[in-house]
Amino acid sequence: MYDHNIRAMADQLVKAGLITEEQSIEAQKALQKEWDDKIAIVWSREDILTHAKDSEIILDDEAAGEILNSLLYNHDCEYGITWDTIYSYVSEDRYAEESKVRMTPFEELPTIINDITTSGAQKMLKARMKEGK
Repeated sequence: MYDHNIRAMADQLVKAGLITEEQSIEAQKALQKEWDDKIAIVWSREDILTHAKDSEIILDDEAAGEILNSLLYNHDCEYGITWDTIYSYVSEDRYAEESKVRMTPFEELPTIINDITTSGAQKMLKARMKEGK
């Protein structure tokens, strides 16, 4: 477990009033000892929201929490959780705000190709007509 995760856990204990600031150091040592022979890869709501934004998909905080929970209980333990896994969950219609979801670049590709092809064909026809062909 990363040190910043250990500190964050101890900080939450202080914030909840369960330990004092002075006890936080000892709590961090105890937590570190617990995690010395283990690892944990931590994904956060922020990771989900950032990836969604980068993919031009709008999610709210609640949907990001649902995705995290779903990833925890439904991921393939043979492969773990990757950015690709997160993308597949983020892209699911049930999480995205339907009215606000914008096309991702891959979804726009057929439209762009059609526009280019149509525009190119029109230019080529106009050029041939000018040439008298």
